[in-house]
Amino acid sequence: MQKSKGGRKRKYPYCQIPNAITCVLRSGCAWHILAHDLARSRRPRHFFWLRKEDGRWECASAALGIKLGVAEGREPEHSAAIPDGRSVGTAEKPGEQRDDVGEKVNGRGRHVLVHTMGLVLRAAVTVANLLD
Repeated sequence: MQKSKGGRKRKYPYCQIPNAITCVLRSGCAWHILAHDLARSRRPRHFFWLRKEDGRWECASAALGIKLGVAEGREPEHSAAIPDGRSVGTAEKPGEQRDDVGEKVNGRGRHVLVHTMGLVLRAAVTVANLLD
């Protein structure tokens, strides 16, 4: 490990930041209710959004998909994907509610494009009345 050249001592070791991000993504809990033995919510959330904005999560997901596909004996490029969408009722923000005429649901629509191995390629949340 490299010795620090100066500055303030780190409050949390860097190894706790990916652990905290993984905990939030797997459990679906809010950032502010992370376990006390993990890094506090501000630091992991900051690292998560920085990596999301510069596209690192998408690159990591694509690389994982290629490695898993090659390990199963498939071609490195995606050959097929399965679209899925559903409308979800909500009453949180009245300005964003719309009617999905086909499903008679007030709320939002979730749209996901999934690889045949189960990896999420793209995901989007829209108003419910937007056509698939």
